[in-house]
Amino acid sequence: AVALSRGRAKEKDALRDQVPDALRCMEACLHAGLSLPQAFSEVANEIDQPLKESFMQVSRDMDLGFSMQDALARFHRNSGLEELGFVAMALDVQYVCGGSAAPVLHAAEDSIARGLELKRSLRVQTAQARFSAQVVSVLPVFLLGILSVASPGFLAPFF
Repeated sequence: AVALSRGRAKEKDALRDQVPDALRCMEACLHAGLSLPQAFSEVANEIDQPLKESFMQVSRDMDLGFSMQDALARFHRNSGLEELGFVAMALDVQYVCGGSAAPVLHAAEDSIARGLELKRSLRVQTAQARFSAQVVSVLPVFLLGILSVASPGFLAPFF
């Protein structure tokens, strides 16, 4: 169960790492004049797995005749990431109300990228603290061994 949980966590991390690039690509497509369905299709062609499947599903849904609202609702349900769910809802509102979705995508990409950077920084800092704790806990035993070898009678009064 622990291995399965870690595998799922790694898969979600891999998905989360791809989100800013996918949103950046989608924003570029919208700036280039593509429609939202075309942008989803283009991102599906450009991005790698595992996120590719989610964007391909929206493109397939649109090709099968689903409305954009239904395709985005399904994208929200199946994405498995809160970040993509938020983006799907924002895109749905933008698509229904009209207007440019590029600023929404830019804000979401920026927010997600900052969150990922913060998470990486926190992971590095906790790794450094764990390493320091290990060094500090091993150091007395190591020094005791060195003193025993260097001066065999030095530690006799302690015992």
